[in-house]
Amino acid sequence: MKQKEKLSDRQLRTIPIILSTPSLTEAGRKANVSRSQLLRWMAEEAFLEELEKTRDQMLEVSLDTLQAGAKEAVETLLRLLKDRHKGIKLKAADRTLFYVLRVKELRDIEARVSLLEKLILSAKEER
Repeated sequence: MKQKEKLSDRQLRTIPIILSTPSLTEAGRKANVSRSQLLRWMAEEAFLEELEKTRDQMLEVSLDTLQAGAKEAVETLLRLLKDRHKGIKLKAADRTLFYVLRVKELRDIEARVSLLEKLILSAKEER
């Protein structure tokens, strides 16, 4: 049986409320569920797994939305590099360099992890 099938409709309806509300007390009020009931649910493995799965899905949607605006954000930064105000120009340059270096760092880490994975697989095959 799937974890989702073990949860009640009420639990499934409450999960997005928990994730979009700053406190369990407020989430319980919005979902019409007592805080003590929420705490009991939070002790259940199936509930926690569904909560985490839903959290991951919500994050993916948010990241997709951000990615859709990335091109416009880059174009804005590049436009601001030509601004006549030195403060704006400096901040745009700082942010541009920060993100370029961050992407380079992430690519380097990804390459190193990939190499390590290949080495581990190779070592396992030699055994």
